[in-house]
Amino acid sequence: MTVLAVLGNQLFPLRYLPPAKKAVVFMAEDVGLCTYEKHHQQKIVLFLAAMRSYADELTKAGYEVCYHRLDTNDTRCYEDKLAEAMESAGTDTLQHFEIEDKAMEQRLVTFATDNEFTRTELRSPMFTCGRAEFKEYAEDRTRLKMADFYKLQRQRLGILVEDDGQPAGGQWSFDADNRKKLPRTVTPPDVSWSTPTRHAKDVIELVAQEFPDHPGEAAEFRWPTTRQQAQEWLDNFVATRLAQFGPYEDALTQRSDTVFHSVLSPCLNLGLLTPDEVI
Repeated sequence: MTVLAVLGNQLFPLRYLPPAKKAVVFMAEDVGLCTYEKHHQQKIVLFLAAMRSYADELTKAGYEVCYHRLDTNDTRCYEDKLAEAMESAGTDTLQHFEIEDKAMEQRLVTFATDNEFTRTELRSPMFTCGRAEFKEYAEDRTRLKMADFYKLQRQRLGILVEDDGQPAGGQWSFDADNRKKLPRTVTPPDVSWSTPTRHAKDVIELVAQEFPDHPGEAAEFRWPTTRQQAQEWLDNFVATRLAQFGPYEDALTQRSDTVFHSVLSPCLNLGLLTPDEVI
């Protein structure tokens, strides 16, 4: 048995997790992580509501979930709660996905070392290029250029590439064609915002109460917080905005907050969608 520590930005499809019979999943809404910066209220709502829905998804799939809800009276740090979960599970084996926040990554490394736990990192599905692959790509180059890396990934993954290895459309980049101004005759469609789930409604009240001095208005929250909502969000973009995204990619207008953009970043940043699903 192992304890799998899942952070709030690692809400990946369950196919990437160890089998339910082999892992207890640990998740914690941590006061410290909510307050080390004065995060926007809606950002906190996004994380906490999505985490709670993900815990429901895990439980429904048969996982044992050790979940700590936000409690400002509980002054224990993340590591103390994790140690308690390890002891309760009767294991000294810790797993977690690769962590992009280097400070948090180091905290778990130190935690495992100090407690003599066996720690295993699982490859994150948040990127199409793994750490080892990127290291191999970068080690012999004196300069790293986005255009070169982009081309290599297109070739490696076969994305919009013809059978002869050449790019679909005859060129690798169409940036020069993506800078049109938005004509007055073109009206971007309204975004179909998500309806807050019951968890989101609860967390909106919680955040407004606990973090009133943080910027933003929790009550105006309208972002996807479940995998189903994220997939619907993606489908809506493809159906209503993708066709016009390219030409007006850089366009700005007071008539629309989103123009033809996907607004998928929050879903991707939390793991509710993964790059392979979007591509």
